[in-house]
Amino acid sequence: MRIAGALLAGVVLLAGCASGASTQAGGSSGALTREAAAALLAERLAAAEIAISQPAINLAEAEGGCPLPGIDTYPLSVEGAGEIDVEIFSSTEKAGTGNNGWLNDMAEQFNAKGLVVDGKTVSVSVRPVTSGLATDYIKTGAYVPDAFTPSNRLWAEIIREEAPGAGIEEVCGRLCGNTAGIIMDPESYNQFMDQYGEVTAETIVEAVTAGDLAFGYTSPHVSSTGLNLLTQLLLAIDPEDPVSDKAREGFAAFEANIPSVTSTTEQMVTNMTGGVTAAAMECQAYADVDSMQDFVFTPMGVRHDNPLYVFSGTGEAERAALELFKEHCLTDEAQAQATACGFNANLAFTEQDPGLDGAQLVAAQALWDEADAHTGKVCAVFVADAGGAGGDAAAALKDTISRAQRFIPENSYAGLVTVTDGVGIEVPAGLFAGAAPLQFSMGTQALAPGGAEESSDALIAALAEIEALRAEDPGVKPMVFFLTAGETAVDAAGIARIAEGLGIPVYTAVAGGDDADLSAAGELAVLSGGERFEWDEAWHRIREVMNDA
Repeated sequence: MRIAGALLAGVVLLAGCASGASTQAGGSSGALTREAAAALLAERLAAAEIAISQPAINLAEAEGGCPLPGIDTYPLSVEGAGEIDVEIFSSTEKAGTGNNGWLNDMAEQFNAKGLVVDGKTVSVSVRPVTSGLATDYIKTGAYVPDAFTPSNRLWAEIIREEAPGAGIEEVCGRLCGNTAGIIMDPESYNQFMDQYGEVTAETIVEAVTAGDLAFGYTSPHVSSTGLNLLTQLLLAIDPEDPVSDKAREGFAAFEANIPSVTSTTEQMVTNMTGGVTAAAMECQAYADVDSMQDFVFTPMGVRHDNPLYVFSGTGEAERAALELFKEHCLTDEAQAQATACGFNANLAFTEQDPGLDGAQLVAAQALWDEADAHTGKVCAVFVADAGGAGGDAAAALKDTISRAQRFIPENSYAGLVTVTDGVGIEVPAGLFAGAAPLQFSMGTQALAPGGAEESSDALIAALAEIEALRAEDPGVKPMVFFLTAGETAVDAAGIARIAEGLGIPVYTAVAGGDDADLSAAGELAVLSGGERFEWDEAWHRIREVMNDA
């Protein structure tokens, strides 16, 4: 037996002291009580063959013990080859691809000029990193680039507060114009205006708290839009002190009615379907999204003008090269290209300055953490079964899980159990933050066809992971996603009986295999209170289940 003793001991303890022992957890004939299900889980777990993997991640230790992934996890989008090269951290909406690649285009054009400073050729390199994560690297000293261009200036205030030694200095207040605000589909906008009269931070708070608006926004630890919106919401609740007890209580009531919080604007664009009819978003983000062209956008908060900063440790030659790059970006031709990419809209909008310093912004993020911690979090454990699969089915399995990972809600819990030549817990169920997303991704990409054809132990491990986590946070919303490449054998009825008794639905999808595989997956899903998804829509349905939980 290879399962870790701590996990086994924890489940045995839960089996012995499960509360609500007489509560039925489902309506099927002979349904187990929670106590009986926990005892049976402990018994199955003791006999299981499960390995717990060591994370193969090169971590840079940040201050406070918070691990950040090695910077190579975020590769350069443009790599300069000048004798003097300036590395720039850039927010992702301007250092990606297509209309999100304006800064990359500027860098490549600039590098092609072959300009010289002090007799040496100069170039720039661009590293796309979300503004919040870039700030974490800089303020902890884990990695400090030569320059930084976040979406808005709020991150510079946080760096000044938490890393005064970094010596952040503004080079340019606007590389290209943008705004953040509230976007609504036309029907929701008309209904909102009829009831509330105007779209402001105050009316958004009122409508969401009252349950009149299905609203989504991005994490204020990762996204500039999320941080921007947070300041406006808190000031709307208490204009005198945005981190007061009054603000805390009002924001907790607001947060309790939020159906969707995502990490990034890219995720928010994708999630603007189904239950979410209004969201915080950058203007540029939806400019070329066909399905959103008739949506109504209301600018709000500070401008997202993509300021450019340099640090005290940046050398004089690099500063001179950066000045040349700034001048290149501000030419009429460069700005016309930015406009074509969706930037420079709403240039007449005067920002609504929250007037908060770095300490207040950090306190606002902490207040958000507190409110978010008191809402029921998703706990999603993925079981990825590649045992007995062919190469194509295994590749489809990796692709589906990678897609689904993008939509695990911010600050929720997640875990990953894999089946290849055996069963392994790649990511123990825990907070999906810090290094966990990278560890999850690496575990997914390492999936390969194996010889194991029995997935019951993997499902037992997933249920045990959730039960162990529930002991720490009883309010989690549990779910298991069993994704198999086919050619597997699973004790569907036995596993489903335990899952039903514990109140943990199992959702299934089969990439390959025969009718027997489909039948077993369907039986497992139905008996546990879950659902079997068609493979082609699996990742989309996983997203919906997590967001609707």
